[in-house]
Amino acid sequence: MPDSLASCFAVAKVSPVSSTMAAYGVRCAFLQGATSRGLGLGSEFVLTSSSSVCFNGFIETGRLVMVPPHLYRVNEHGSYLATRSVAKLARESLEHEAAAGARGGEVIIDFSGVAAMTISFADEFLGKFYASVATGDVAVSVVLLQGLNEETLETMQICLERRELMAATVDGGQLQLLAAPEYLDQTYRQAVALRRFRAAELSERLGVTLQNVNNRLKRLVSSGTLKREKSIPSNRGGKEFVYTIPASWCGGGA
Repeated sequence: MPDSLASCFAVAKVSPVSSTMAAYGVRCAFLQGATSRGLGLGSEFVLTSSSSVCFNGFIETGRLVMVPPHLYRVNEHGSYLATRSVAKLARESLEHEAAAGARGGEVIIDFSGVAAMTISFADEFLGKFYASVATGDVAVSVVLLQGLNEETLETMQICLERRELMAATVDGGQLQLLAAPEYLDQTYRQAVALRRFRAAELSERLGVTLQNVNNRLKRLVSSGTLKREKSIPSNRGGKEFVYTIPASWCGGGA
């Protein structure tokens, strides 16, 4: 089970509840005075009034509520996908479902059961979708492609390259980027290894300047391949961000 943490929330006076984090491949980490009785599957935990907890979920009415990423199944539109009209319907459906259901801004697009698709379908469906993600016109923060076979993977690669876009995908349990330039691919591999980090940590790991790393991180965040959140203010003042690979991705998707 991964040690990565997706989000940090302040928690006050939360009574003991059952941990359902394991259902989504997420491990909790307790900070600032929290106590726990084991961290195995189904373990219970107790949070003190000053506690904080890092996890991939939300807090509602004094309870920790786990929310999985929104899963969109492409095969609902068929196993052989070819026309722009069908692709347009699929994209509009994806955008609507993501806006309504992706409360954490995390979307997994599952191609399981799709044998093939044309480049025109891929462009109308995901080329335009990723372009909207990059411009902030779609209300999602991160997107993962899973279930691609050799043919659909190649089609997506061509589609993204033509639009100078990139996407995160999982292949054989490994996260990787599609259609990314080498320097961003290298950056992403290190981000995946860190799982949760600040820009300075990645800068040190890559051996490049902080400004260079910040520019790369902006590209990755805007492409929907990396999540960025404001961190708790430090004594140094100013804005500081924490970057994460979503915990739900660490086991290879939902």
